[in-house]
Amino acid sequence: MVANKLLNLQETCGAAPLGTKKSTSSDSPEGAGPVIRQVREHNELNGVVFSVVEFLLVAAAAAFVAFAFALHGDWLVAALVAGTALNALVVVAYGIAALRRGERGKSLRSLTRPEYRAAVRDEHPGLTRDTVTVTVTTLIPYILSIAVVAERLREGG
Repeated sequence: MVANKLLNLQETCGAAPLGTKKSTSSDSPEGAGPVIRQVREHNELNGVVFSVVEFLLVAAAAAFVAFAFALHGDWLVAALVAGTALNALVVVAYGIAALRRGERGKSLRSLTRPEYRAAVRDEHPGLTRDTVTVTVTTLIPYILSIAVVAERLREGG
């Protein structure tokens, strides 16, 4: 059930069904809105698999905390923490969509090379700001999810 919901979210994020290519204005980072572009760029530069695993762990931890608060009857806090889990799943969904399109991003090993880091700094001067934006919008309940949905609606789908 969770896998089906994640796949539905993935399709909403622009992934094509297996074996097909769906063309949307947000298929490339240049055609996407600013939030979607930041998420995709984050996934690419950090490695798609690494980003998926990283944000799955955040989602799992947040879901566990939300469940614990719900068990104790603190529904407001549980709902807020669930928003963080949902935000993390947005990043995961874009990562899975990228993997289905055959995109891998950079390897984790390349991040350890000083020449690679220098090249990334030169090519992406706003990377630190973008990374902070993705991180903060993931931690603020529902904000990343709302921003992505708003961008998708502005794009027409």
